[in-house]
Amino acid sequence: MNRQRVASLCVVLSGILLLLESVFGCYAVLGVGFSTVRDIITDLCLTLAFPIYLLGLLSRRAATVCLWLFFMVQWINMCLLGRPPQLVSPIDGAHDVVLLLGIVLFTIADVASHGHSTERTA
Repeated sequence: MNRQRVASLCVVLSGILLLLESVFGCYAVLGVGFSTVRDIITDLCLTLAFPIYLLGLLSRRAATVCLWLFFMVQWINMCLLGRPPQLVSPIDGAHDVVLLLGIVLFTIADVASHGHSTERTA
């Protein structure tokens, strides 16, 4: 397989995973509500994966960076949800595993489509 096919396959698989992530997040939002700022941030963390993926239509590099930032914000939000706030694993459940897998696939697609090599020029 050439790099373009790998990139296309990774983008499609990533899109499917991040769409499922956002659809599940929309369902989960129904139980959280919108009463406080913390609830709104949690709702956004549950639902923004696919909209950020769609940013890839404009710039795959920007979408890759935004997806990784989104993953970090979601992890920080999970840490702050506890009483008292505590450090938790960033891949605590199936929701987090699917998000991480989608982001990794999208990153592979970004790297494969730009044809980065491991060689450095002097």
